[in-house]
Amino acid sequence: MPGEGAYPLAPSLDCVGPIAPSVACCASLWSILAERPLPTLDATPRPLRLAIAEGGLMSELDDAVRDGFEAAVAVLEASGCHVERLPFAAVDAALAINQQGGLVVPEAAALHREQLARAEADYDPLIAERLKGGRDISAADYLQRLWPRAGWQQRFEQEMAGFDAVLLPTVATLPPRRAELENDAAAFQRANRLALRNTSVFNYLDAASISLPYLATGAELPIGLMLSRPQGDDAVLLQHAGVVEAMLAP
Repeated sequence: MPGEGAYPLAPSLDCVGPIAPSVACCASLWSILAERPLPTLDATPRPLRLAIAEGGLMSELDDAVRDGFEAAVAVLEASGCHVERLPFAAVDAALAINQQGGLVVPEAAALHREQLARAEADYDPLIAERLKGGRDISAADYLQRLWPRAGWQQRFEQEMAGFDAVLLPTVATLPPRRAELENDAAAFQRANRLALRNTSVFNYLDAASISLPYLATGAELPIGLMLSRPQGDDAVLLQHAGVVEAMLAP
């Protein structure tokens, strides 16, 4: 979708998308932003084939996130969905590349280079520190992360054959308390890493993704359920998300 009017962060990864109270609203906004026909959504519950990408993206989950995710999976299975847990080589590779530093920090450091040098005091200190770290990344390291991207995108599409979507927690943790992070750089870095980890993998794969809120019975806070498909499959993803939304409705 066009990015006009949005301030860039990492041009290789930046994307614009809607935030809305329902899948139908997201579909309407996506249609406008992408200048594509509005997909016809049929939310009638029906069996879907969903894959849970086992591996690093299912690690370090808060107990509440893990319990909420498993409760959602149980509801989907009871509604007739086939859920399979299996490794995805493309997901594992994208996670490993992001754990090496990914593309965001070096690209953001390049974009902010002059402004950061001129007005570092205007930046949040933790963000400024991350941006400054990006200046030390060599071109060779950056390109070794960038060049495999198209191949792993193709591999993800191949691994998705036979499935309607990949299903994962959107974020590994519940929202942390601000006071716990403001004066603890290590705690902030860990929270930031876990907050971005799952979504950034599918961003690297240029996948179509959507996050649905789910409040499990007895839970105090909702979690996010992320559904993903290969790049360009936005309309199909919205269709399947509408089905999942209806299945999980209280």
